[in-house]
Amino acid sequence: MAAVRFRSQWAGDTPRSVAVRCATLAEIAAWLAQYPCEKDPAGFPPTRPDYAEQQARLLASVKRRFEAVVGQALTEADYSEAL
Repeated sequence: MAAVRFRSQWAGDTPRSVAVRCATLAEIAAWLAQYPCEKDPAGFPPTRPDYAEQQARLLASVKRRFEAVVGQALTEADYSEAL
């Protein structure tokens, strides 16, 4: 089983969870590798072009942190972390 749960303290971002049944660690790794984590946060208002750079930094940070947690999770048998 693999699951991703997104939680935010920012207004406008709603929590989301998704889980899939996987038979092997390789299936979990493949699913996590394709998971679009940068689509989870709403972030800055898309109608405000002056926020474009901040939005790009936010999404890059989310992706970097997701990849780090996934990398650690795949090396440990029972791993869970709240960011």
